[in-house]
Amino acid sequence: MAIVIALIREPMLGIFTDDNEIISMGGILLLMCLLLEPGRTFNLVVISSLRATGDATISVKVGVLSLWGICVPLAYYLGIHQGLGLPGIWIAFIVDEWFRGITMYFRWKSRVWEKKVLVQQESSVSI
Repeated sequence: MAIVIALIREPMLGIFTDDNEIISMGGILLLMCLLLEPGRTFNLVVISSLRATGDATISVKVGVLSLWGICVPLAYYLGIHQGLGLPGIWIAFIVDEWFRGITMYFRWKSRVWEKKVLVQQESSVSI
């Protein structure tokens, strides 16, 4: 869907405004979605998998660390200090999504989540 929207970004944005500056900026952001959306999807799938196994606290901790330790400072640095504005903030979003997804992927591959048990099996079954 992101590819389709990126391909028709300018005509689509033209429905909502005639301002060329807004259409240009919106077009840039929609192109950046081509990097953001796979990272967001990757992140959501891996985190949901870990939560399903009972390993939910690590995703919350990494999420808070990533948002406040990476996304917010990077958004400020790129958006304001480097003068990139809104595209700089979106770059920070992209980095945050991919960082969390990759971090949680390594958690998944470590198999630490196997020690988290949601349901205990009974040792003897009576019929």
